Amino acid sequence: MQSGIPSASEADESDNPSAEPKANLLAGWRRNLIQFFYKLLPGQNLVTDNHQRQQYLLRLLIKLVGLLFLLSLPATAWLGLLKVNYTYLVIIGFVILSACYYLNRLGLVYQSGYLFLLLLVLLLGGRGFLIQLPLVSEIACFFALSGLIVVSGLLVNEVAPLLVALSGSGLFLGYFLGQNRLGDLSPDVKPIVIQILFFGMGLHLIMAILAWGNAQTVQRLLLNLAWQNEKLMKSNTQLGHYLDISVSAGNSISDLAEELTLISHGQTERAQSQVQSVTLVSSTLEELSSTAGQLANIAEQVFGATEKALMTAENGGSAVGEGIDGIETLRLKVEGIASIVSELSHQSNHIGEIVELITELSEETNLLALNATIEAAGAGEYGRRFAVIAAEVQNLSKRGRASAKDVQHILGQIKNSISNTLVVTEQGLEEARRVAGVALEAGQAIEQIIETVESTNHLARQIYLTTQQQKSATDQTVEMIRQVAGEAQEAVGGVQNVLIVSNQLSQTAASLRDEVHSTLVGGISNPDRISNPDRISNPDRISNPDGILEQ
Repeated sequence: MQSGIPSASEADESDNPSAEPKANLLAGWRRNLIQFFYKLLPGQNLVTDNHQRQQYLLRLLIKLVGLLFLLSLPATAWLGLLKVNYTYLVIIGFVILSACYYLNRLGLVYQSGYLFLLLLVLLLGGRGFLIQLPLVSEIACFFALSGLIVVSGLLVNEVAPLLVALSGSGLFLGYFLGQNRLGDLSPDVKPIVIQILFFGMGLHLIMAILAWGNAQTVQRLLLNLAWQNEKLMKSNTQLGHYLDISVSAGNSISDLAEELTLISHGQTERAQSQVQSVTLVSSTLEELSSTAGQLANIAEQVFGATEKALMTAENGGSAVGEGIDGIETLRLKVEGIASIVSELSHQSNHIGEIVELITELSEETNLLALNATIEAAGAGEYGRRFAVIAAEVQNLSKRGRASAKDVQHILGQIKNSISNTLVVTEQGLEEARRVAGVALEAGQAIEQIIETVESTNHLARQIYLTTQQQKSATDQTVEMIRQVAGEAQEAVGGVQNVLIVSNQLSQTAASLRDEVHSTLVGGISNPDRISNPDRISNPDRISNPDGILEQ
């Protein structure tokens, strides 16, 4: 687990600048050494790349033999044991070793191996031609060919042990027979030496045959293993690819589900806020519609009262024309007119109160429409339609407020007319009681009353028509708000459905991740241990390992 606090070793390295290069150098040497010996492991390298293993092993032996050759020749020459020129021997030896090394570097492993084996056979089998040694040392060199036979199988191929055994034994026997080394021995020792030589030749031949057979068997088994490993690697590669795709798909689904859940929560909150705003506006408009209905009823009553007043005034005018005898009747009717005008004044006051209430409701509606417009702007795409409706509600509230002002103005005129009517009526009554001779003046007063009542009737009709229009507009607004409320509820339901689907997607992604994890844990314990089949030097040789084993 990493943290922001450096460890003690990091603190020491930061205090000592030279510690880091030394540590890197040691780590590099250690890593190279481990990789080198790993490449020399027989089983592992035959599975991965037998050609590469032979190349590294041969390169190592060339360097070791060159080092031994460089160290042993000066000592041998100083002791006086060399039979040939020292300079020639050094030149020939290093030329052969250099040729082996560069052939190996060029990738010609078999050619380099055979040339290197030739040099070793000459040094061991034909050592007597080069160096003066006692018989025991020469026999020891002869038996040292056994090690070279084993090494040749690792360096080149399964045929090399036979070639080394035959060439080394032939070279050693040629030296013994050519130099007549057996003639110098006593009769008791000579048979023993001959037996030892034949035993060594037989041992070399047996070791070569065993090495050849063992190499054939191991090669077949390892080639079969490499073929199986190649099939397993391909299957594991495909499985890993499919599992990676599944994990990536599960993570993508989970991320999309989480993002969709967040968006759905936000949209749900906004939609619920819109529903609350719409509900509040709807209730307010319903109250306004109810008030408008009441106002329309009152205006209708006022219109009826003015019609009655007009009829009464006309009847009073006709009564004045009949004479003085109708003054009493006129007085009674004028009193009735006064009563009606008083009632009309009362109704006008009530209308004024209702108009003030309408004005207050229009202002509240305007404020609510403004708030709804702000909420719709914050809701984004879902609030565009609601914004249009809110704007219409705001326009209706403005129209209602303007109509209320008009009604107030008309009511003012009505009150003035009613006041004038009362004054004229009282004057008419007084004139009718005093003298009958003032009937003409009473008739004129009645005519004025008729004109005033007609004006009042006209104003009452306008009030009635205005209130009817306002009631109709308010009813339409209420219906539109109800539609908006229904659409908002549907939007909330849709967002909730999206939230449910996103939760299901999240659960599906979690199940997919669990299945992939269980497959990874249960199906492949350590896929990194499988080697790469692309490193096999000749994959065509292992296309049918069963056929190799049958042969």
